[in-house]
Amino acid sequence: MKIGVDLDNTLIDYDEAFSIGARRLGLVPVHWRGTKKQLKDHLCSRDGGEEQWQRLQGQVYGRWIGQARLFDGVYRFLWRCRERRIPVEVVSHKTEYGHQDANRAPLRTAAVDFLSGCGIHIGKGQLLRRIHFSDTRDEKIRTIAQRGYDWFIDDLPQILTDHRLPSGLGRILFDAGSRYRDHPAAVQIYRSWAEIGHRLLGGWTDPELHALAETVAADPVGAVRWHRQGGGNAGLLHVSMADTARKEGPGQREYALKLYPGRKGHDRLESEYTGSRIMHALHLGPIPAPIRAHRGLDAAMYEWIDGKGVTSPNAGHMGQALQFLRQLHQHRNAPEFAAFQNASNPLVSGADFERQLRQRLASLLDCSPEYPELQTYLSHEFSPLMERAIDWVRSAWDIDPGYDEPLPRERQTLSPSDFGFHNTLERTLPRAALPHSTNTPFNGRQQPIGLAGEDNRSALPCAAPPGAALVFLDFEYFGWDDPAKLIADFILHPGMSLGADLKRQWLQGAIGVYGTDVRPRLRLIFPLIMLAWCMILLNEYRSDVWLARCAADPRRAVRRESILDAQRKRSRDLMATIRGYLLNPQPEMVSTEYN
Repeated sequence: MKIGVDLDNTLIDYDEAFSIGARRLGLVPVHWRGTKKQLKDHLCSRDGGEEQWQRLQGQVYGRWIGQARLFDGVYRFLWRCRERRIPVEVVSHKTEYGHQDANRAPLRTAAVDFLSGCGIHIGKGQLLRRIHFSDTRDEKIRTIAQRGYDWFIDDLPQILTDHRLPSGLGRILFDAGSRYRDHPAAVQIYRSWAEIGHRLLGGWTDPELHALAETVAADPVGAVRWHRQGGGNAGLLHVSMADTARKEGPGQREYALKLYPGRKGHDRLESEYTGSRIMHALHLGPIPAPIRAHRGLDAAMYEWIDGKGVTSPNAGHMGQALQFLRQLHQHRNAPEFAAFQNASNPLVSGADFERQLRQRLASLLDCSPEYPELQTYLSHEFSPLMERAIDWVRSAWDIDPGYDEPLPRERQTLSPSDFGFHNTLERTLPRAALPHSTNTPFNGRQQPIGLAGEDNRSALPCAAPPGAALVFLDFEYFGWDDPAKLIADFILHPGMSLGADLKRQWLQGAIGVYGTDVRPRLRLIFPLIMLAWCMILLNEYRSDVWLARCAADPRRAVRRESILDAQRKRSRDLMATIRGYLLNPQPEMVSTEYN
């Protein structure tokens, strides 16, 4: 197999770079946000906008290319191709200099330098075999036709449907922005590089997994096996190291290797790996010790925890959970956390909660035409209740800050976000050995850890000492957020099952951690968070979520109709709870039997 691929807007994502550039040139207000296409439409709709757009392009593709990023999954796809000895070449329509660029920045050199800075080099044995630049679209078409590719990947349908391309060429339209609904039969359309990788490369092979583990660990590996395989090239691997001479105690060194789905929207690797390193340094936990990360591959290695899941939590478990949150909250002003990112989907105002609800509803309505029962439920049952609840919250909002104002940072907390007993293990055996850790810092760009940077390997102290009952896991969504949201999510998460006594212990303990001023805020936002969970329960209707769930458990594929019916019933049951709450707004009285 031989693969050709476009460069701009196929490998390189310029959305944020164009927004930054437009603000720097004063073309949009300082708080403007949007995609590259939205920006182009905005500028070109006014007089002189076409010339402004061309000038902006020259700047972004040249001196401001450092503000761009690789699309999620690009590096991993190219790495897997190299492991399989599949050559990949770039064919790009990119002139030497930009239009309307008085500085004459060399665009081709800037692009090659950007790729090198991301760990993508060009040549035999590198992630890219060759790169071909064309002055015109016609020249690009001729190059594609002459290079003998089995597949070509581009973000422009006009390229892929050109009649001069060989009839046997496989054609993939990369449509990250979901702009194209209809396309010719000869063109396959995918929204992500994870999907493209699955189509062209299939599942991970054993040699690939072994090479992946050795690349991240920077050490010889003995055995690798899936512990939990998710969709979109995500998952968790169990790794046993081959080198037993360096072991610190009986038994082989064992690690957990996590594959993350990407960083668009929220950088999960940054949240979990960097967050774990900071928590580990501050002796917060117990948590798995972070070992080493590789930014390009979106992978990180952690201490392997032997233990069992908590299916019947008790007061002792609850006490440990509250103690961990107390530690985090007490250390929130540590300098290491000052610039830490927000939690995934942070909600720090009443308006934020309302905006999230409307976005979730719009996403579900987009897929509802295929499911009449969903459309009926959303339109006739859910939407009226949502509007009623929002009106109730707005009219009852008598606290400071106001409904539209963000909660100040000093009243926020460091939230694990997806926090609960579903993300804990009860340790059953004392640890045999201390892990090794690579304290290589993240650099400011997308240069992958493990490919560059100092390797300061040293033994870390025990993050989860023998005798500790619970170890807290999964910090992919960790960051700054409203503590009231954390309190409500803990109660409402479908993976939790809390009786009245535990629920009371949780609420009293959490208010003790975060202060009494969180109580009136919790009372107001609680119905909005319940509404969000009503829609989260319906995520299986979304094709991307369903594919990911089926990848994790293929047996689900034949049970979709029954699963959708069950999830819709759970959502409807929670709606009944919301109606009761609006009559008696007391979080401790909420029934979570829908779980």
